[in-house]
Amino acid sequence: MHWSDSYIGMRWQPYATGNGAFDCWGLVQHCLKQHYGITLDRYIDIVTDDHKAFNRAVFTELSGGQWIKIDKPIDGTVVLMSQNKLFHHIGLFTDGLVLHSKDGADVCKETLKTLQKTGFKRIEFYIHERIAKSS
Repeated sequence: MHWSDSYIGMRWQPYATGNGAFDCWGLVQHCLKQHYGITLDRYIDIVTDDHKAFNRAVFTELSGGQWIKIDKPIDGTVVLMSQNKLFHHIGLFTDGLVLHSKDGADVCKETLKTLQKTGFKRIEFYIHERIAKSS
């Protein structure tokens, strides 16, 4: 059993960062800290449905110089997803799947192909330099 399996079925809740509930950013933030020792800002002031603010916060985090854009994900890779132009959803590539939390589905793992079929037209991968060095 992979560590990510223990999160499956935990409920989606806006702004949640643990204790049985997560939003998408809270899940990624929690897992990177717990399983990879990487700390991300919470950006608690961002409204869940504000795609512009979410996109801005994500790229503020990624532009800190420790993140590398990659073409093929490995365990620990941050997965950014969008159904249009701006990224509005985030997950973590782990155990060959994307671990993410979404309204209506809670925490789940899905294949990249399934995510594309459900409408995520733009998917990008970023890995922290510490994870890349240890792989």
